[in-house]
Amino acid sequence: MSQLPAITHRLSTSSAAIPVRRLTAAPLAAMLLFAGACQAQCTAVTAVPAVVSASGVYCLTANLSHASVHVPAISVAASGVVLDFQGYRLKWNGSVTSGNAAVSAQAGHSNIVIRNGLISGFTTGIETYAAGTIVEDMRMNNNDLGVLVRSGGQSSIVRRNHIRLGNGIQVEGSNTSPAPETGSVRIIDNDIFGPELVQGVSNANGIFIQSKNAFVVGNRLGRLYSGIWFDLLRQASGKYRDNITVNVTLPYTGGNDVGNND
Repeated sequence: MSQLPAITHRLSTSSAAIPVRRLTAAPLAAMLLFAGACQAQCTAVTAVPAVVSASGVYCLTANLSHASVHVPAISVAASGVVLDFQGYRLKWNGSVTSGNAAVSAQAGHSNIVIRNGLISGFTTGIETYAAGTIVEDMRMNNNDLGVLVRSGGQSSIVRRNHIRLGNGIQVEGSNTSPAPETGSVRIIDNDIFGPELVQGVSNANGIFIQSKNAFVVGNRLGRLYSGIWFDLLRQASGKYRDNITVNVTLPYTGGNDVGNND
């Protein structure tokens, strides 16, 4: 690309000339084409159930529905995968409870990103057995549980998600066994809002930690039985700060309160 011509604009309070570069139509068009090409470099998931078995970027290109009981709609069975919903919806459409997760990241893999979409009606929205999974910018509506980090999902990050009308986020752990752990999970900047109250009481949990060294920061939780719960029976541990609860029976249980929780 040839160098763009410089133009000058002279301030009224100074005689110094300030060089300004103008973006002309040709380079602007080139940039838009490049952006479109980048967006097009994903493998489309056009039907479910689907299995992702190779590294790469995958994306939804339309709303999808799933009705196969006990079978995840999308299984991720590879490391180094980005699954981008691109704002589309994955919906349970069966006549009975799904009994499975909408998206399941399988054990033995790592570095998986799931982002930018809507999941509704499943037993679990997203589950991961994979280390270093990132779940971000998802909207999960009317699932029994939004996000489940299973044994093996250590150092995963769950951030900027909106989970409503169900349980929020659970981090499993068997801290007394040699099995892969779920330690050092980060749960950051999520909105969790429980289901309708039954006789004025909620039985839903917001963030339920059964692992070690969890880091829970900046979440907003409402209409729940428990807000942030560290399970002492599983020797759960971690720190939490900057969280807000409203209409929560047990706002905080266990863990280490390091400040500014309301």
